[in-house]
Amino acid sequence: MQALILNSGTGSRMGNPTKPKCLTKLNTSETILSRQLRQLCELGVRDVIITTGRYELQEYCKNLPLTFTFVNNPQYDRTNNIYSVYLARKHVNTDLILLHGDLVFDTYVLYQAINAKNSCMAISTTAPLPQKDFKAVLENGKITQIGVDYFDNAVMAQPLYKLNYKDWLTWLENIQLHCEKGETNIYAETALGNAEIFPLDFRNLLCQEIDTPEDLAIVNPKLERQKLLYGNALEKLLRDLNFERLFLVCGKSFETSLLAGIVEKFSVTKFMDFTPNPNFEDVKKAVSAFKESSAQAILAVGGGSPMDVAKCVKVFSNLQEDEFLQTDKYTAAIPLIAVPTTAGTGSESTRFAVIYKNAEKLSLASDCMLPDYAILMGELLATLPIYQKKCTFLDALCQALESWWSVNANEESIAYSKEAISLLMRSYQQYLSGDSTADTEILLGSNFAGRAINITQTTAPHALSYKLTTNYNLPHGHAVAICFPVIWQFMWEKEPKPIFQEIAEFMGYRTPQEAILGFKNLLKELDINAPTIATEAEIAQLAKSVNQERLKNSPVPLTAEMIQAIYKEI
Repeated sequence: MQALILNSGTGSRMGNPTKPKCLTKLNTSETILSRQLRQLCELGVRDVIITTGRYELQEYCKNLPLTFTFVNNPQYDRTNNIYSVYLARKHVNTDLILLHGDLVFDTYVLYQAINAKNSCMAISTTAPLPQKDFKAVLENGKITQIGVDYFDNAVMAQPLYKLNYKDWLTWLENIQLHCEKGETNIYAETALGNAEIFPLDFRNLLCQEIDTPEDLAIVNPKLERQKLLYGNALEKLLRDLNFERLFLVCGKSFETSLLAGIVEKFSVTKFMDFTPNPNFEDVKKAVSAFKESSAQAILAVGGGSPMDVAKCVKVFSNLQEDEFLQTDKYTAAIPLIAVPTTAGTGSESTRFAVIYKNAEKLSLASDCMLPDYAILMGELLATLPIYQKKCTFLDALCQALESWWSVNANEESIAYSKEAISLLMRSYQQYLSGDSTADTEILLGSNFAGRAINITQTTAPHALSYKLTTNYNLPHGHAVAICFPVIWQFMWEKEPKPIFQEIAEFMGYRTPQEAILGFKNLLKELDINAPTIATEAEIAQLAKSVNQERLKNSPVPLTAEMIQAIYKEI
């Protein structure tokens, strides 16, 4: 597959006449172009064609690990993108990713495009129609017209395309007809013709052109806080980073995993001496082992427990033991690569770690704990036991829903929640039945739920679940899931906030009451049941254990009496 990036415009609206728009600096220390090229390279697209105009880009790109072809449009100031595509046509010889050079997008949007079977264009069915920018007309599930002046049967569209070669040739034939008649001051989209282009709905995810400083101010806060990789990317990443020694935190099942053969090619110190719910003593041993290893980076492979241990090692290793729990002293000096093997917590993309000290749960939070790289590899989920799949799926779903109704929710977190819910609910049945084609979607759903929670933190269902986990030996996802519908019911009855209706409708229900019943039916479908609690004393103990900080994030306050009543209902 090739990529064609159109960079022939002058970018005059950005207000910098000496620099091409694609070299606009983002707050991640990348430029728009370097971010695009990194994302393409990480997803295996390394043959890149770039059109230029007033500005040359060869010097900027010369040291990057890609194969470049540069095509200059000498008429950049009096032609539109159709002519740039026309000039680049001879260099395209296979399936194509076509995009504008001022486009910033979530890596997952590009991942979906690259892996789409049909030719497609990025559109959003949830964004409002823009007045001046691209819109796509949908008819019978296909895109039939693209332009700025369409409003009927139209959706917002962004210039990111995956084109199968035959559709590229169909489109190119019309582009050539226009250009050879001298019609070069129009959009290439005008010449779409009979090319079969399907919509790729990115909904609320980031995919936006940067035309003005105002656009940049909107996009910057939405940028990913870490480098997110997909598929079998670990070996290449480790070789690119060129660390001499790695500290690997993993569970005992790692030895039989797909990654064992990759990791053994490098100089690695393994640490596996921790419990499923890691305690402070486990972490202290890990820190000592890390210091003795002289490792330059940490690799965490597994579920939430290895991730928690690795995050603690990352921030504890430069501190004295009496400073370990002082989050204001944490630094992000040691690189951390996270590879999840379960799809539940999304811990590979959060700034939280949970450990236990003297049987009490400690929740540590710091931006310094966020892994520098997260690699999502769906194949690693294939061997999970069915009950673990159920529990982790439910944990991810509860996180996504809780994040949406959290008092800390914002536009970005809600976008992640919606994407997580959509991915999880449309894929869980295939996932649980062993259909491996759903593994990546479930893993991505979990990751989006983690990204949402990273912004908002969890709420009442998680707060009430922790003691259920320790007292009744329940997996975390099981404990959260049995709390969730009961708490939603209590909150809805006490204060029927509009957010509950919005969530219900997004899930396909008419009312919150129907959505709550739907969640209960989901638990029945998965055979997830509550333990039997025999005494009032146990109820009282559970109620006293609730994390009051987590309750503050809930949209409806829960009194002590309500908490006891909730536990009784559970």
